[in-house]
Amino acid sequence: MKVKWYGTAMVLIEDAGTKILADPYLMPYAKVETHIPEEDVRDLSGIIITHPHFDHFKDVGTFDGGGKVPVYVSRNGIASAERHGMETTGMVEVKPGDEFTVGNLKLKVYQGRHIRFDLVNIVRVGLSPQTYMHLKREFNILKTHRSFPLAHDTYIYEIQGDGKTALVSGSCATDESVEYPSGVDFMSLAYQGRADLPMQSMKILTKLAPKIVMLSHFDDAYPPVTKGMRTDRFIAAAKKSLPDMTAIIPERNVWYDV
Repeated sequence: MKVKWYGTAMVLIEDAGTKILADPYLMPYAKVETHIPEEDVRDLSGIIITHPHFDHFKDVGTFDGGGKVPVYVSRNGIASAERHGMETTGMVEVKPGDEFTVGNLKLKVYQGRHIRFDLVNIVRVGLSPQTYMHLKREFNILKTHRSFPLAHDTYIYEIQGDGKTALVSGSCATDESVEYPSGVDFMSLAYQGRADLPMQSMKILTKLAPKIVMLSHFDDAYPPVTKGMRTDRFIAAAKKSLPDMTAIIPERNVWYDV
């Protein structure tokens, strides 16, 4: 099993010819162009959506082969897609507790939780000069964001294959009432949305104890609403709290073995 990160929370998991793409988003507002090699997304086996916010779901039509590639998403996500005139032929409704197979990989859906933006983050955006320099862009981003609402449908996916187990999470939060698999081989964890992310992420990782964690979503995906997160603080916290865990700050378009 191997994993590649393209930006935001968009990752590709490949195992023995099975390819699963998570949270496709092409970052039209970002300063860095998203480059995805054609061979990476050719013959996709499936697409999983951790939650149907626009930056995890809006660009699914670029990769679903006109409805030929199954897209696993919540009922609320399918409803959002219909409102936006997106192709829904290949969309498959999933909910917590569902188990299904994609190629040679077995998947299970767990209830997750979206991170709550803190006051520090909100004030930072509000007082940033970039906000006032790009008001039209910010208005468009916020309008798009509101048009892809959540309905308690943030999920964490467990993926099993080749003797390995991975977790894919699109937000740095968990549902405390849910018992997630612990000690998995790999976890992709979104790292965006709060000033106290090192502490927030350590709570999750201490509980789930993955052998390898790879951050995603730490980049500046849609400025001025977002900003690139300082990952050095995460690395320092991980070395102190979880010295046996391998922490990866990925580069775009680089394969990492699980």
